[in-house]
Amino acid sequence: MASPLRILRFQAENFKRLKVVSITPHGNMIQLTGANGSGKSSVLDAIYAALAGKGAAPTVPIREGEESAVITLDLGRIKVTRRFTEHNTSLVVESEDGAVFPSPQTMLDKLVGALSFDPLEFTRLSAKEQRAALGKLAGVDQKLKEHDTHRRTAFEERTIVNRELTKLQASVDAIPQEDVAPVDVAQLLADIEAVDAHNRKVEHTQRGLAHEMEGAEGLRNSAALQRARAEELRDEALECEAGAVKDEWQADQIAARVEASLLRVPSLQDAAPLKQQLAAAQAINARVEQQRDRARRAMELLEKKRVASMLTDEIEMIDAEKPRLVEAAGLPVPGLGFTEDGVTFKGLPFEQASGAEQLRVSVAIAMAANPTLRVLRIKDGSLLDPSSLAIVADMLREHDYQLWIERVDVSGKVGIVMQDGEALPDPFEDPNDSHEEARFWQAHDAAMLEETQ
Repeated sequence: MASPLRILRFQAENFKRLKVVSITPHGNMIQLTGANGSGKSSVLDAIYAALAGKGAAPTVPIREGEESAVITLDLGRIKVTRRFTEHNTSLVVESEDGAVFPSPQTMLDKLVGALSFDPLEFTRLSAKEQRAALGKLAGVDQKLKEHDTHRRTAFEERTIVNRELTKLQASVDAIPQEDVAPVDVAQLLADIEAVDAHNRKVEHTQRGLAHEMEGAEGLRNSAALQRARAEELRDEALECEAGAVKDEWQADQIAARVEASLLRVPSLQDAAPLKQQLAAAQAINARVEQQRDRARRAMELLEKKRVASMLTDEIEMIDAEKPRLVEAAGLPVPGLGFTEDGVTFKGLPFEQASGAEQLRVSVAIAMAANPTLRVLRIKDGSLLDPSSLAIVADMLREHDYQLWIERVDVSGKVGIVMQDGEALPDPFEDPNDSHEEARFWQAHDAAMLEETQ
């Protein structure tokens, strides 16, 4: 593994508010102090712009009134130089022996982590963004996505099955269970048809005989009319009387034949009992089919319950796999974990952790994101109270990281004092004794930190 990199010397000229600034940092915490607008943020932005690529540069990187700007970071094994002109930017990365890297930004991208510049950025992310950043850092982002997709698919499938289960259960419960046997209605239908055919034949015969009876009645009426006429026409009386006798005789013959025929016509049969039996049989058969349907639904219900149980087991297995996945990821802080929607710490959502816990976790994540380039930066450092600063300082010393932090301070006694785009000279600095100087600044930073407390 390559040895760690830190900023050994920072130089910038005409970048944002900066004029000409050269800083040789000492200790783990480099505090940039001064009034608002003095250039503190410009130093931090210059570090970011030099390392993170074109997208990290501000819209207007060049100081007003100047034609170009340059940032140089001496990282020990490599030296980074980024230049800005009105329409262009260039990057040169050199090794210790002066060799120039052919793809400088690609090389820097391998050193720079997404959260390495501002560890507090993690606390500002949404829950889903925190989860994505931590998963990517731990190398399990894709596995977690596949895990969540698998669980979501199983959960949605089980939801559908349970919804169908509820409907099936309701349909089964709606049919009362009873023991009933089917009835053969074919013979009943045949018997009813035979009775209906018999009755149609009888009715047809009766209508024919009734028609003949009407004919006989007509003849009697005719005889009566002829008798009446005979009374009026005595000279035709004999003829009419003969006709009447004939008609009466014919009528008597027809009536006798009809009466004899009526005696031979069978009586009508009653199909109502058979129809009642048919209705009862059909009702029984409907209940039989209902029971068959109930049995089919009950079997389907059992199958759905089996599928739902299998899906529940699958979801439980998926849920059990996540802790093993997280454990294998080797997260930078014990107690960190993942849910589908965010990050947890000690079993609770990260946002419910105390401020101190969130700070420790965020700084640890930023450190883990950049094991080689051990440079952090915090803007708005004045928002950190003394106890929070102490936590950060302890972690910097423990893991040997370098932090550049800006704080509003007009005393002129804390850290590197910025004024009107320049770093004021330090009266204690001895450029000929770097070891003594480093020891001094370690003590100096510790003393300044104690003062803030």
